Amino acid sequence: MAVQPNLLIRTSCSSARIHDPKHCSRPRTSISNGSLRNTFLYLGLVVVLSSILVIFIVFCMASSPCNPSFSVAIACFNFSGSRPSARWDLNIVAGNPNRYNGIDYRQVGVYMVYHGEVQAKTNLLPFYHQKLNTTTISTHLAMEPGYATEPVAGLVVADQSAGEVEFDVWISAVVQFKTFRDVQRRRFLWFQCNSIRVYWQEGAGKRSSSRPIKCDNEPL
Repeated sequence: MAVQPNLLIRTSCSSARIHDPKHCSRPRTSISNGSLRNTFLYLGLVVVLSSILVIFIVFCMASSPCNPSFSVAIACFNFSGSRPSARWDLNIVAGNPNRYNGIDYRQVGVYMVYHGEVQAKTNLLPFYHQKLNTTTISTHLAMEPGYATEPVAGLVVADQSAGEVEFDVWISAVVQFKTFRDVQRRRFLWFQCNSIRVYWQEGAGKRSSSRPIKCDNEPL
């Protein structure tokens, strides 16, 4: 019986004297150290640039804080026409929309206005407003007996007879914004809350406003 001679077969994987083509192993794949190094450098650069972009956006937002918001409701209103005098109980809702800035209220003045004339004024105590927070402040204003002029008293009586009395509330505030670096920016703000209606019924001594009125931040 004839013996088959060994064959020398050259393949892409090896050059070996074999009896069976199945003996050839699969081609090997390899990644050079240079390719790995370039991949890690690219990923590191992406992470660094992304971090710088996030820090820049946060810094810009913290350096340009938004003004607070206010809304006002008259919880109670008393008026005496014999010797004109009035009392108001207000609920002031203050909102801080800033994610990175607290607000330090240094001076806050509240003015009760009727037909364009200031009838009473009060000052709120200084307070600090946390980030992304809403707080309600209750305060009281009183018009001293005899302070209102006769035309103003006559207008209030006429509005009572019509079923509602309309007031405006003005708010002045000196605020400082605190950032993560504790750098403070001071602003003087002016808000007007117009057309706060107090509904009146015959024989009732106290009435409240129908709903809170959002205040407009007026430019100075």
